[in-house]
Amino acid sequence: MTLIVCGEVEFEKTFGFDQLRSLSCQVADIGKEIAGREGHGVRLRSLVDAAGRKPGATHATLSSRDGDFTASVPLDEIMDAVLVYELNGEPLPEQYGGPVRFLIPDALPCHSGGADSCANVKFLVRIELTNGAVVDSRAGGKAADSLTAGGVAQPSLQNWSTDSRASWCLIPRLSSARWATLPFSRNKPRSQCSVQTSFDSSC
Repeated sequence: MTLIVCGEVEFEKTFGFDQLRSLSCQVADIGKEIAGREGHGVRLRSLVDAAGRKPGATHATLSSRDGDFTASVPLDEIMDAVLVYELNGEPLPEQYGGPVRFLIPDALPCHSGGADSCANVKFLVRIELTNGAVVDSRAGGKAADSLTAGGVAQPSLQNWSTDSRASWCLIPRLSSARWATLPFSRNKPRSQCSVQTSFDSSC
């Protein structure tokens, strides 16, 4: 299991299980921050500190293992995000989104844009810091900023289908013009994704 941190950083870094364990800002029990979750993780900021965030880095692109699922998220919205990599002393099993699962405490509803539940990516493998938003599969292959307009989420029909690499799916409420997010099955293994965060030395 390896996780790559690259892009707008001083030093491209590769982290394995032991390297993640050695970082600061460890989270002993993710369930205390996100109900229903299990495992041990590390704050995203620790990885960014190790790689060295460049001044121009504004977003983090989370990419799945097969590269088909990406989420481009503003760094400063996910500085407290947790990369869960361990369960009961062993690498996080694939059934939980391992070997690395990205989780955002207090995430917005899916398809809100930015640090929403759709960015809780399973099978995390790559974290790329970028200058500005880049292509985001949550936005139907457009830049992440296209997810919202005038501060209101703009759901796309392309994004209705459930994808087990994220945590939620979007469904229409037939009785009104509003939208709802509902959890879906996490039992099917899929691709992998990556993530990035803001530069902050405290935990």
